Amino acid sequence: MNPMTLPELTQEYILTHDLRPDTVKIYLAATKSYVRFFGDRLACETTHRDMLDWRRSELERICKRSWNTYSSHLRTIYGYAIEHGLVNLVANPLKNTRVVPPTRPKKTVVNDASVRARSWLKILAAEERATAKRTEITPAWFWLSVFETFYYTGIRLNALLCLRYVSTPTKK
Repeated sequence: MNPMTLPELTQEYILTHDLRPDTVKIYLAATKSYVRFFGDRLACETTHRDMLDWRRSELERICKRSWNTYSSHLRTIYGYAIEHGLVNLVANPLKNTRVVPPTRPKKTVVNDASVRARSWLKILAAEERATAKRTEITPAWFWLSVFETFYYTGIRLNALLCLRYVSTPTKK
């Protein structure tokens, strides 16, 4: 068994697994952050206490969710290395290093807010038709159609973004 650094273990893991390019970027970013803190230390020389020190340092510059991503990906690499005998470790040094991220706010709005927004957009669209002048949201008819598409279909933002101008009927 040849002693390996974490970048070498990461390359070995990437080589032996069929990963998406975006996933590979995350593994490499986590490894780069590890190297920034530990240098070219052998992977088997890093202890659980070292990982907790690194976590404390990282949480001063990144959010908890990012740390959990780093921790999860590097825990996977260490797990792979331990399982295949690439490092002389019994326990994964990243075990139990996750942190509780802050809770995200709810993504729903109260029913009254959507009713008021639709009414306001309808008023703006009618005002644009009547005066032929621009309102605060221009063109109001377009944004009303976007809003009502969300309202009636429950379409997700990504699906909406994939729509093109030619997909929108401009004549009644």
